[in-house]
Amino acid sequence: MAWLLPPVLFTFTMFIFIWLGGLLIWSGTLFFPRFSHRLFDDENLNNAFFITSISISTLWFSYLLFSKKIFHKTRPLETPSEGRKLLKQRANFLVFFCVSLYLYGVSSGFVGYAKDEDSVGSFSNFISLFQRGAFLVLLLYYAHNFVRLNKQVDRYLVILIGSLALLGVLAGSKYQIALPFIYIILIHYYMTGIIFSKKLVIGGLIFLSSFIIIGPVREMLRESKANISYNSALSNETQLSSVSSAAMDMLYRVTYIPPLVLAVNYHGHLPPAVSNLWEYVITSPVNAFIPRFINPNKPEVTFGRWFSLNVYGSTEDNNIGATFQGILYLAGGVWSVIFGFLLIGCVQAIFVRYLFIPKYVPIYLILLPKLVLLPQEPWMLFVGLLQSFITIYLIYILITSKR
Repeated sequence: MAWLLPPVLFTFTMFIFIWLGGLLIWSGTLFFPRFSHRLFDDENLNNAFFITSISISTLWFSYLLFSKKIFHKTRPLETPSEGRKLLKQRANFLVFFCVSLYLYGVSSGFVGYAKDEDSVGSFSNFISLFQRGAFLVLLLYYAHNFVRLNKQVDRYLVILIGSLALLGVLAGSKYQIALPFIYIILIHYYMTGIIFSKKLVIGGLIFLSSFIIIGPVREMLRESKANISYNSALSNETQLSSVSSAAMDMLYRVTYIPPLVLAVNYHGHLPPAVSNLWEYVITSPVNAFIPRFINPNKPEVTFGRWFSLNVYGSTEDNNIGATFQGILYLAGGVWSVIFGFLLIGCVQAIFVRYLFIPKYVPIYLILLPKLVLLPQEPWMLFVGLLQSFITIYLIYILITSKR
C-alpha cells in the first residue's frame, strides 16, 4: 500500500513539480518568457533542488520517527467499512444537497474559477467541506459494490461520477474535473493492490482532456462574471486546445521551479501570512473552530494573491503557489523549512496510524490529497485537516449504519 502513504505521494509530486520541471527548463523544452534567463541559471536551479531535497528528507525522517507502520499490506477485495453499510437514501439526499450547494456557490461567486475574492470566507469553506461528502459517497458505493462494478457498467456510478466531474467543469477547475477519477483510482488500488491499471490510464486521459476544454469554460466564466451572456461568450474566438498544446500546458502547470526560485530569492516586506507564519501555525487548532464573524482578525488565505502580484509579476486575481518549501524558506530560511517539515511529517504519521485502517479508509482517502497537495499558507494545513476530518467523520456516521 506504499502509494497510499502521504510521504510517498509527496515525494513523487515533488519529483514531477521540481526535478522533472527543472530538467525541462534546463533542456529548453519549457520556456517562461516573462522571466529573465538568469532566473534559471545553475545556481538558482541547484538552490531549488537543495531546498526540496532538505524538505523531503526532513519529512521522511519525521514520518519514520513517529510512524509505527511504514508499509501496509494489500487487502484484496476487502470492503473498507468493517461491517458498516451505506444507507443509500441518506447518501442520495447528501449528494443532491452537496451538488446543489456547490452549484449555488459557483453561480454566486463563492467557489470556482470565477469566484469573487471579496466573498470568500466561512461560507465558501462550508461549501468546499460539504462537497467532500459527495466524494465520500462515491468511495463507499464503489467499495461496497466493487466485485459487481468491475464486471458491469453501473448507471448510478456513472451518474455520480458525471455529476461530480460536471461541477469541476462549471467551476472551471481541472483538478475538480479529475478528482472523482482520482478517488476511484485510489480506492481501486486499495482493493486490489494494482496501481498501473486501465483505470489509471483512463484517469490520465481525462486529466489531459480537462486541459483541452478548460480554456473555453474559463472564458465563459470570465464573460459571465462581467455580465456578458453565455451566448456572447460562446460566439468569441474561443476554441478547444489541441492534444499537443494541452499536454504542453499541463507540463507548464505542474512545473513549480519559477515560483520556488522567486520565493527563495525574494527579500522585502512580507505579508502577514508569511511574517506571522509560526504564530498562525500555533493558533491554527483554535482558528479551525472560530468563525470569522466571531474573530475578525482571523488570518486570511491571501498569500497566493500577494505572491502573484508582488513576486511573480502577475495580477492579484491569480492565486499562484510558491510551494510549501518556498513559503517556509521565505519565512525563515533553511531552519524554517526543516522545522516546518518536521511538523508535517509528524502529522502525516498520526494521520496514517489512526485512519489508515479498513474501518476508516474512505475517510483516509478523502483527506489524503490535503497532505500531498499542500495549501498556500502552511497554517491552513492544520486548520483544513481538523475541519475536514470532523465534517467527513460526521457525514460518514450519518450515511452509514452498522449491519
